[in-house]
Amino acid sequence: MGAFKSKIHDMQAQFNLSAFGQMKAESPLFFGFELGYSVLQDFGTTLPFTIDGIEEEWNVETNSQILYTELACRYYFPFKVYTVDFFSEFNLGTNILFTTTTFTPPDPEEAGDTDTNKSAITVRYGAGLGFHVPVYEMLYLQGRVNYAAGLSTRFYAQKDSVAPIQESTIEAFELQKSTTDILKWDIGLTFTF
Repeated sequence: MGAFKSKIHDMQAQFNLSAFGQMKAESPLFFGFELGYSVLQDFGTTLPFTIDGIEEEWNVETNSQILYTELACRYYFPFKVYTVDFFSEFNLGTNILFTTTTFTPPDPEEAGDTDTNKSAITVRYGAGLGFHVPVYEMLYLQGRVNYAAGLSTRFYAQKDSVAPIQESTIEAFELQKSTTDILKWDIGLTFTF
């Protein structure tokens, strides 16, 4: 979203895991945590490397990624539409942005290497709205939209045009700086117990 979205053009699927607990029986207020991960951008190619005097074609891939953690407060509204429950959420946590480059040799017996090119941690805070629809006994379909504002930091984003790669796919990326705001849409399954 905003400056971050203009630099990260092709954010891919995100995976989330969350858990919430009710404050007390019959209370509409729940507290919990969420953990999420996404590959923001990736770029890979094959490069020649000379190992012990022998030239080999290695796969080299750079991934710009985000891992976030947050504490959340969820409030269920005191009304339903048919069997659909609606809720609002407020979140506070961290964005961990990191970029890695992996060098994979052609022989699976050989050891590869992974370099961490850059990592940064920022604060994130946000709010969202969602719903639950019963599917089967204690299984619910959940839909949610959440806006998470993230403070400014430096991260690797893929260049608009990539020159021929010489030594590593990190050459296809450049350091950028912006806020790390994210608008996300979630569809998932929720279990109650």
